[in-house]
Amino acid sequence: YIRTNFPETFNDYIDSSEFVAIIEMLAFLSQSLTFRMDLNSRENFLETAERRDSIFKLARMLGYNPKRNIPASGLMKIEAIRTSEPLQDSIGNEINNVNVFWDDANNPEAYEQFITIINAAMASYNRFSQPAKSGTVAGVNVDLYELNTPIINPTQFDFTLQASGVTRNFEIVNPDFLDDDVFFERHPNPINNFNLIYQNDGLGVSSNNTGFFVMFKQGDLKTQTFNFTTPIENREVDINVSNINETDCYLQEINADGTVINEWKKIPNTVGQTLYYNDLAFGQRNLFAVENLNNEGIKLRFPDGDFGNIPFGNFKFNYRVSDAEDYTLYPEDARLTTIGIPYISADGDTHTLTIVFSLKEQVNNSVGPEDLNAIKERAPETYYT
Repeated sequence: YIRTNFPETFNDYIDSSEFVAIIEMLAFLSQSLTFRMDLNSRENFLETAERRDSIFKLARMLGYNPKRNIPASGLMKIEAIRTSEPLQDSIGNEINNVNVFWDDANNPEAYEQFITIINAAMASYNRFSQPAKSGTVAGVNVDLYELNTPIINPTQFDFTLQASGVTRNFEIVNPDFLDDDVFFERHPNPINNFNLIYQNDGLGVSSNNTGFFVMFKQGDLKTQTFNFTTPIENREVDINVSNINETDCYLQEINADGTVINEWKKIPNTVGQTLYYNDLAFGQRNLFAVENLNNEGIKLRFPDGDFGNIPFGNFKFNYRVSDAEDYTLYPEDARLTTIGIPYISADGDTHTLTIVFSLKEQVNNSVGPEDLNAIKERAPETYYT
């Protein structure tokens, strides 16, 4: 009606392309804001969250710290040894620079020669049959023997293997064990003697579980140093390195020349264990915790001074970077691998103990990092009743 009777004053704004464009722009903006608000709301709930950062934050809010990868690890049996030290067996045979095998049917003197070489490399207080430590692991009798290694000794020995079609880095590490429990790696401290494991399952020297063993782990041990010149409560330090594994994080307080003064204790990554509430021994105040940064690194967290000591001075952090995947290591993948360990003989000279070792049983304990679905499933279980 207005268009027909008053055309000179009629102005239909919907016929203006500019006005239509403005309306469409406002509609698009409103729709985008609504979508963004809905998307952000979804990221506030663990069940609907999709962003990795959101899922990690929500899990930590529930007291759950997502797990990183766990490296393949285990024991390899020493098949043969060789020493650069001039030695003779009981009948006068020269046994230096010769491979002596543990179970050699062609050499009736093999056992005696093997033990003679081992004893030459061991510390004087723990010759064979006089171990530094004894116990059982998985029902097998276990002894710990210390080699008389130099004061500044390598803390691990590198080698490579093919596993699941991939060339992987491995390390022979310094082992220890908890009686009636498990084997573990000692703090990588250069002043510690390097250890060998001796097992005896009672089935003879040909048994896969009788003889001397070395402990291995997959990955590369790396180091970062810090100089904390100012005491800061609740200090946090980011280590921006991918694929740091779950088990091998060691913090050491050192002096100016790098000598280890104190070994700090890592809080276990289990539910209910924090810097302020944990089941560690009362009086243990040198504590730190490790937080997972979305598998792209870790965060070191320290106490506030009330429930633990504030770090001050020089520190060294050792961590192992391992392959973040599941795979199986078979005995045929690790046969007759060789490393050389320096030792100090009874006359004070430095010699090399060459060790040839092989894997006797398959190892399939490597585990990749938790995926997002696993985190979303396990984090709420913290408060299940």
